[in-house]
Amino acid sequence: MKVKYKYMVILGIVSALIVRLIPLRMKYMYGYDPYFHLKYILYCVEKEQWVNFFPYALGPWGMKVRLFHPLGLWATPAYLSKILPGSIDFIFKITPVIFGVLTIIFFTYALSRVYGYRTAALFSLLLAFNFGHIMRSMANYYRGDNYMLFWYSLAFFGFSLLVSPRNTLERITAYFLIFLSPALASVFWQAYYPIFVLVLANAVFLLIGAFLLSRDGVIPQALIAIGLMLPSTVLASVLGEKVGFGMLGENKGMGNYLSKKFGLEFGFLHDIFLYYLFKIILLVVLLAVIILIVSKLLRDIKTRAITLTILVIAGSLILYSKYYPIFSTLLNRIFLTPPISETQRSTLRDFWIAYGPQFLLAFLYPLRFRRLNVFTLLTLGTVLVLLPMAIIWTRFLFLASVAISLMATLGLSSFKLSKRKIVASTLVVAISISSVHGTYETLNLEPEMNEYWENALVWLGRNSNINDIVLVWWDYGHWVTYYSTRAPVAQGSPSKFVARYYLGLVNNRSLMNIGVDYVIVSYNLLYKFQAVVKTANVTGYRLLLLYKSKEYTFTNGDIAIVAVPTRNSWDVRIIANGIVGRPREAYVEVGDRIYKVKYNSNADLYVYVNFNYGYAVLTDSKTFNTPMVRMMATNSYPGYELVYSDGGIVKIFKFNHPNVVVKGSNGRIVLRFSAPVKAKLRLYGYLDNGTLVYKETFDVKGKDSFFIPQDLNNSVVIRYVYFGKYVFDRGLFRVDDILRSELSLNPLGYFSSLNRTGK
Repeated sequence: MKVKYKYMVILGIVSALIVRLIPLRMKYMYGYDPYFHLKYILYCVEKEQWVNFFPYALGPWGMKVRLFHPLGLWATPAYLSKILPGSIDFIFKITPVIFGVLTIIFFTYALSRVYGYRTAALFSLLLAFNFGHIMRSMANYYRGDNYMLFWYSLAFFGFSLLVSPRNTLERITAYFLIFLSPALASVFWQAYYPIFVLVLANAVFLLIGAFLLSRDGVIPQALIAIGLMLPSTVLASVLGEKVGFGMLGENKGMGNYLSKKFGLEFGFLHDIFLYYLFKIILLVVLLAVIILIVSKLLRDIKTRAITLTILVIAGSLILYSKYYPIFSTLLNRIFLTPPISETQRSTLRDFWIAYGPQFLLAFLYPLRFRRLNVFTLLTLGTVLVLLPMAIIWTRFLFLASVAISLMATLGLSSFKLSKRKIVASTLVVAISISSVHGTYETLNLEPEMNEYWENALVWLGRNSNINDIVLVWWDYGHWVTYYSTRAPVAQGSPSKFVARYYLGLVNNRSLMNIGVDYVIVSYNLLYKFQAVVKTANVTGYRLLLLYKSKEYTFTNGDIAIVAVPTRNSWDVRIIANGIVGRPREAYVEVGDRIYKVKYNSNADLYVYVNFNYGYAVLTDSKTFNTPMVRMMATNSYPGYELVYSDGGIVKIFKFNHPNVVVKGSNGRIVLRFSAPVKAKLRLYGYLDNGTLVYKETFDVKGKDSFFIPQDLNNSVVIRYVYFGKYVFDRGLFRVDDILRSELSLNPLGYFSSLNRTGK
């Protein structure tokens, strides 16, 4: 029987590997963030150094990558590519699978040691097909929280060794894993903090279980596990100094905001979370010591329960009085609900999509407490931490997938074996339905990235200047970085500025002030219209997207738009609840031409019909005249030039303004001005770590070009501002990128300049 369950464990692991490799069939990566991560890795590998000041992100300011995620997030695929066969691109795409499957292996092995291979086999099969886990551990979708869950699986495995050690070496290994795993998680993801809460919760519930179940020999072990969290927080801080702190570190935006706004301290650990957690752990250690002493004096279970209740209440009151305002501030600030899908409150539908039948099977978890042991109580720490997180944010459905599969496993495996056929049938049905659900959801995944965007962004990269800045909806900023190697104004998080621009609430001077040279509008923006309005924090805009249902008909609910060709134009009508009307203006795009039709209509309605891709837009005048809609519908907007269009998915406009173009010329860098005006040029030079080492202002009135000085105090990144009474243009570049691009275009130019100067 044991051998059979071992084979089932192997089946579960192999199944996990196969289903997570399914997304490799997709030509494009899923989501947005992976595009930035891969571009940055490729850029650094090409330069043979881990660049900090990255110029192709965050508009004219660039990105100091060490202020983003810790270095481990990018270094891991790069170093794996040196070990494993295949290109960096391929290794990057399968790295989530490697760590996702390893996570399942360590959790499974931990359960096999405590509950046996029957329970372990069931868990491996359930988590293998848990779509909540598949989603962020599958090929073609690289995310940092996958690493955190991997390191937690190692800590969880450490607890299984601690509860049932076979020799001294295993006990030492257990302590080592419990101590090291949380700290190492800090190297791979900026939001690694939940792993400390999880491991601490596991240790506390292990202590409680040992105390209540009179497993007095386990109490000192639980105490040591709790105590190990102290040096683990210190190690996390030390590692943060080397590879980058978490999101609440003293050099991070959110950390500095919370410190200044609410007076929170970074302390000697240089991190708000770690510092206050360290203080809490000290209190928990003190309470654990008291429990250890009391365990020597009290033997009666009832008395122990009363004593434990008193200690828990006392500890909770102390924590509440000292730290509740602090952690309430942290939670309220971190767990905001911006208009992005993965930071919304989870609904029952979200739970069903993520977990399918496992969500229902998780309610069997309390059955395991009929046969209580210390490890079962330890799992309460996992459950009580992860389930609330899954409710708070949809992105945490991934982390909570382990808790759901664990609850379902422990509940199902608690059935008595005396009813063998019923139990076997139940398990087969549960695994079968779960496998179908997980596989179905995985097969249905489709990336938003497509050939239309790829063609547009590759074109932009080839036909724009290396220092040009692109305004695009923040979701697609990472795509611009990857395909165009240009800096988008916004990426990775919502931008109110970009949203307000698309709604016509940003003037040209504001646009020049952040150096914008190109603007991208797209069909994607139309179906994300509500997100644009919500991000801009305005009201009064209306847009309805309709889809082609018949040859000349587009519908959405009870509203239809009918556009029929006439001899030289189009006849456009709107039908709402059986009433037929006309718009004031209609624009019909067919092939590479847009037909404009005007009517004497009192209705404040405007229509854009796109036959190339089968959709139509119905708006009012206010919404139609926004840059977002007018650019898409008319291929024009005052002050802009249409430079690229695929007929209705992606359109790129060039913003006409006094522009600065950075070029290499015979080993030097020249700034060329597209429209010489009465202006000055200010240059800022930075080292790669972001230190300002050069600043100078030059009068470039009426000039069409300017060679920057050769002595820039070893600056590797240059920011420039071209200004008069107001800013005309702004941007940045890495010095070696400009010189390298010149060398690739004119291999002999640089060396010939050296020969002429004799240097």
